[in-house]
Amino acid sequence: MKKYILNIIKLFFLVLLLTKCGKPVDITDRYTVSNGKVPPFSIEGLVVSGKGPHTVKILRTVAINSDQVIPVNNAIVTISDNVQTDTLVFDGVDSYVSDTLNGIVGKSGTTYIMNAIVEGKNYVATSTMPLPLYPIDSVNFALRKDTKDNYIARLYAKVRTDIREYYMFLFYRNGVLQNEPDDVVFADNSQLNGYVNGIETADDYKLGDEFKMKFFSIPKEGYDFYWGIQAQLGNDGGVFSTPPANVKGNISGGALGLFQACYLIEYATVVK
Repeated sequence: MKKYILNIIKLFFLVLLLTKCGKPVDITDRYTVSNGKVPPFSIEGLVVSGKGPHTVKILRTVAINSDQVIPVNNAIVTISDNVQTDTLVFDGVDSYVSDTLNGIVGKSGTTYIMNAIVEGKNYVATSTMPLPLYPIDSVNFALRKDTKDNYIARLYAKVRTDIREYYMFLFYRNGVLQNEPDDVVFADNSQLNGYVNGIETADDYKLGDEFKMKFFSIPKEGYDFYWGIQAQLGNDGGVFSTPPANVKGNISGGALGLFQACYLIEYATVVK
């Protein structure tokens, strides 16, 4: 299983320092939003199976060394399928969210279209909902050998072998998303032989902690996007490294980012 940092806000943004002949070259003046060299927005959209919520996050791009997070709160955002269109509402923080009572019910094989009008320009993306996941058989916990009281979660679940599938896992401890580098996992089923047999996933849980997992089946464009993020994170700027670059997503119109439809199941238990 491959792991990556789920911090798309920072990873979308262009690296502004390159190395040439061992000497850093500042190219900020050549690659800026104002002169059109950097896309002005990043868009992160997600439709999940069930009634949602379905969300779209739109942010202004900044330099990778910036701590700023600048949400766009005046866009017009819709998600539609072949039956209905849902207009999303800004949540007052950083995301546009569907109405969970009237929102789109995610259905496998359905293609969803996201349309975002941001400062007069259209950004569009499509994604098709994957097949349903098999239910999770169980999760058990084993004491980490290098600690006295930290536990590792082990996952057991059946997966398909007749088609290629791609997965993402998010883990929560006592209701808090765990998003350090080793906490978020993405994978495919090519080497699983039809069963996830006790693969170690989240760790550092204590007895009595609430463990919650979100298990997503994601489309190939999502898997490729996360691989691209991992490649950029592993770029050390050495002689044989490729130049830093934005990760290619599926948003047309010139924005960075990814819109994807994902089949989701959730699992929760108490560490004991």
